[in-house]
Amino acid sequence: MGSNDVSEALVVVFDTNVLVSAEGYAGTPLECWLLARTDPRISIATSEGAIAELARVLEYDRLPISNARREELLREYRRVAILVEPSERLRVVQDDPDDDVFIECAVEADADYIVSGDSHLTDLGSVRGIEILAPAAFIDRLDEDA
Repeated sequence: MGSNDVSEALVVVFDTNVLVSAEGYAGTPLECWLLARTDPRISIATSEGAIAELARVLEYDRLPISNARREELLREYRRVAILVEPSERLRVVQDDPDDDVFIECAVEADADYIVSGDSHLTDLGSVRGIEILAPAAFIDRLDEDA
């Protein structure tokens, strides 16, 4: 197998807050997003549920993102991510059940990491062997593995 085969890549699921922060506010979330899109060691996984959550959040008026950019972001995300269809409904995040879509996606994709800035997820630490890391911890982990 070649070094760019998906089977050898780290599979990462991004929570909506990381993607929105990357677009609207830069910083470490943007660094994660750019790294995931350019590093051949990383594959991004998503699901229709995760995309729907992203679309919903992008509609918030308080975000500094134009309507045209919102549509462009959704198209771009669909283009760069591997789309999976979760076969299992999970109820893991008791305090915010909307976050379960990311866990379901990660389980289906056999992901290595979920990257999130949401304490409802990061406080879990891991689910079914999938580590849940804040953006800075994800970058640190990649640096350790380099």
